[in-house]
Amino acid sequence: MLKTKIFVWLVLLALAGYGHQPSVAVLKTDGPSADDRASSFGVYRGYSQAKYDQWTRTSRYVEVRDGTALAVDIVRPSLNGAAVSTPLPVIYTMQRYGRSHIYPGRDGVLTPVDTTSYIRSLVQHGYIYVSVGLRGSGASFGSVTGVQAASEARDAFDVAQWIVDQPWSNGRLGMMGNSYRANASLMAISAPHPAVQAIFPSMMDFDNYLTARPGGVLNAGLLTSWSQVTAILDGMVPAPEGLPVPQIPPVDDDPEGTRMAAAMLEHKRNSNALARASAPVRRYRDGYSYAAEPAEDENVLAAMLPRINRHKVPVYLWSGWQDLWPKQPFLWMANLEGPKKLAMGPWSHDPDERDAQGQRQPNEVERSRLQSVEMLRWFDYWLKDADNGIMDEPSYAVSIMEDAGNWRWVFADSWPLTDGVQEVPYYLSGGADGDGVLSTAAPKSQSSKDSFKVDYTATTGPQSRWIDGTSFFPLSYPDLTDNARKGVSFLTPPAEEPFSLVGHPVAELYVTSTAPDADVFAYVEIVKANGEARYLTEGVLRASHRTLGDAPYDTLDLPWPTHRKADVEAAGPLSGNIVKLRFALLPFSQAFAAGDRIRFTITGADKDNFEPFMQEQSPTLTIMRSERYPSHVRFPVREETSR
Repeated sequence: MLKTKIFVWLVLLALAGYGHQPSVAVLKTDGPSADDRASSFGVYRGYSQAKYDQWTRTSRYVEVRDGTALAVDIVRPSLNGAAVSTPLPVIYTMQRYGRSHIYPGRDGVLTPVDTTSYIRSLVQHGYIYVSVGLRGSGASFGSVTGVQAASEARDAFDVAQWIVDQPWSNGRLGMMGNSYRANASLMAISAPHPAVQAIFPSMMDFDNYLTARPGGVLNAGLLTSWSQVTAILDGMVPAPEGLPVPQIPPVDDDPEGTRMAAAMLEHKRNSNALARASAPVRRYRDGYSYAAEPAEDENVLAAMLPRINRHKVPVYLWSGWQDLWPKQPFLWMANLEGPKKLAMGPWSHDPDERDAQGQRQPNEVERSRLQSVEMLRWFDYWLKDADNGIMDEPSYAVSIMEDAGNWRWVFADSWPLTDGVQEVPYYLSGGADGDGVLSTAAPKSQSSKDSFKVDYTATTGPQSRWIDGTSFFPLSYPDLTDNARKGVSFLTPPAEEPFSLVGHPVAELYVTSTAPDADVFAYVEIVKANGEARYLTEGVLRASHRTLGDAPYDTLDLPWPTHRKADVEAAGPLSGNIVKLRFALLPFSQAFAAGDRIRFTITGADKDNFEPFMQEQSPTLTIMRSERYPSHVRFPVREETSR
């Protein structure tokens, strides 16, 4: 019970703010001297001055076009305790989890400027920050009908107009945010206010169906925890007894919180994400709106592409290989037609990962520093006309993961990477001692196969990338060797030379089962010479969802299961048939040293993260690996001779 309370409390802290991050080095200059200027990825000096080390907060309600009042915080740079009167550019965020907070044990109201280094850096460098509570959340009125409802874009437009009308605004606006807030900014530029000149979303979605049901399988861990936490924050249900919850402050002209209490009553009508995703109609893609005209209740962001591309607002995408959405930023880059950039770092969803001793992990410290620099360069270029050359640089900054928290960066103008990269099929085969082997040699056998009973206790653990999407616990995968024994696994021989895997693996498996349907989970790990194994990536497909089709957007030539009800119902049963399952795993990057090996594992369940596809009896799943049925996984292999 105590562990559950701590978990929920940490989740609430994570979702409520951006994470309590220490201050980053202030990027001060005495003036833009030509000799002192530098601007490149992660480096910025001589273009922008950190003039302010103080800021003032005010708050109020702003009514949007339908009369709904949204709670808004305005944080302005100040000198000698007074807000700067000079009109300045404004960065604003549509907040799903509260615009600011009162934390137990801490004095006063804390805004994202107080708790988040990269937002604080913007204010120090002469930007105003406006934090807006989305309708149906915090002290804002209204209710949440679903993710990315049409009202979100209208509200973002109306708030922008209000900002432009204020004497402290110079009429040049940007948007930023992490997770839901990132999605809100992308929804906003489907119908942007003309004053919005650039956005900086981090850790963003693209196709809502694939978040709720990757491969057609309900993402129960993510949806359950997110639904529970938002219900508490929105005031729909009370927090567990004795659990200290960060409070949302009322706005300045509502000191007793009377209007906020009335707003909280309206939140009782908020929809529940788990309930929506579990509805029978939403087992299939048909239950999600892919129409370009926004639906009032919920929208797929990818469906907004024609509208987004009509306006071409510049977008700098910020994401990480360990996020729950590592594929999505690459899909955005493939489909956006306006100015765009992507930084893909060694990061997970939570911007403040800590180790067991409470220390921030090195990759997260560097994330804060880099994000502060890149966000400032981006907004200086688009909102302050700084000729800092950011758009002359390669479009992609991609980290190559190494061991012990180390990584390096490569830069490119296209994706997938082409410099020294080859798509190499690795075939499932057997070894002389009966162990599975992953080999670049195609199988010659006429009947080889591996069978196993589906074990519903198989799991990647409760601290996966999926749960990390809503938690404050450090992302932590166990050694999956024991999990591999609950399915079948295949190992490459030790590498003779260093190499990297960078991009999107694609599995092609020939399977049959004693049951008519099955969930097939595939995992990739690095196994070191000392036997230590570490999770890298995964993919999943429900066999009845195997029909491929043409997507309404660029899929980077990756397989696109339709997930349509008619195709699912028309797919033949697994039992008595050998069927081909072709699906993409989540993209990843990893450098392999000589002696390292790749392990590829197949199981039939992940109990801590996905709703199990339970059968009356545990069925037997068979993976074919013969000349006729050459099950394999195709990896993007990058040469390392240039290192």
